[in-house]
Amino acid sequence: MAKTAHLEAKVGAFVLLAAAVLVTMGVLLSHVRLSPGLPVQVDFAYTGALQPGAAVRLSGVKIGQVRRLVLLDAAAEPPAAVGGEPPQVRAELDLDRAVADRLREGAAFSVATAAMIGE
Repeated sequence: MAKTAHLEAKVGAFVLLAAAVLVTMGVLLSHVRLSPGLPVQVDFAYTGALQPGAAVRLSGVKIGQVRRLVLLDAAAEPPAAVGGEPPQVRAELDLDRAVADRLREGAAFSVATAAMIGE
């Protein structure tokens, strides 16, 4: 009886350890953030094929992702033109807090394709 209980304890510990490893790998591979990112809103006149979940890069290094895209009303703030055209879309970004010191009010953001066939 004692042997069976000891064996069951070992099997239970192994199953718990395996489950913990699987959960940890799932979180790491899915790039899920456990801490909140820095929310940033950017207005664009045209976003091309930009989609939620797209990578946000600074000098080629991923610093966050697009959380959501919202169509702006005609009277949306700010009314300032972007490159001569009024903004039509607001991109809500979720950036790494580590890059907060590199961003300034009025910083320029652009939408670009990473490769010839798109990203």
